[in-house]
Amino acid sequence: MWQLLLTLAVVPGIFLLVKIYRLDTVEKEPAGLLIKLFFFGALTVVSALILETIGTVILDSFFYQGTVVYAFLECFIVVAISEEWGKFAVTRILTWKSKEFDYRFDAVVYCVCASLGFAVLENIMYAADGDLYTVIMRAVTSVPGHTVFALFMGYFYGEARMCRGYDDLRGEKHNLRMAFIVPVVLHGFYDFCLSTEYWFMVLVFFIFIGILYRYAFRAVKRWSAQDVRVDYVPPITSEYGSYEENQIY
Repeated sequence: MWQLLLTLAVVPGIFLLVKIYRLDTVEKEPAGLLIKLFFFGALTVVSALILETIGTVILDSFFYQGTVVYAFLECFIVVAISEEWGKFAVTRILTWKSKEFDYRFDAVVYCVCASLGFAVLENIMYAADGDLYTVIMRAVTSVPGHTVFALFMGYFYGEARMCRGYDDLRGEKHNLRMAFIVPVVLHGFYDFCLSTEYWFMVLVFFIFIGILYRYAFRAVKRWSAQDVRVDYVPPITSEYGSYEENQIY
């Protein structure tokens, strides 16, 4: 039984990581960097638990449990920020100045790797309780959820790095903010739908993830096909003019 639980906890995350990794068709990222991202992403489970514990204590001091307001603040402020901040921080620290970060889609691979490190360790912790139903449900909802949150984080993170390469400081700051805010909002709404006791919110949840997952997994293929360098590359020039100027259309 334990072997089955462990397999269900680990395999979905590894499967999705491999799927996203294969979409990085221009230049594969080094295994060493990806292992670091996965490992330190997993360790953010610890920081998330600490922050969530502190946040819950503060929340309990001002609001009653069981109310919609409490659920909203817990999901968006306590849980979503605690978890997504850890993933974002690890990715930023390990990759922002890395020489390997030279294409925009690299950011998607980095963020997914750190996020699935978190998701896999979290799943193993749930598997330790021996609840087969919970592990199965997490395999088909939570793991894809963490992946999708990371896809959007990676998209904006890649845009931010490209803005930096083109000396667009305003665009860099905007996209870095979005790389954190968008996953927090998506994660918060995901959890909020499941934390309320209203049946229609469960329906909203399944509609939400159906649309979100469909859009995200289609979009990531497009982002892969449209991959570009993050640093400005001046046009090739010669005594006869630039490369572009001498093309015949």
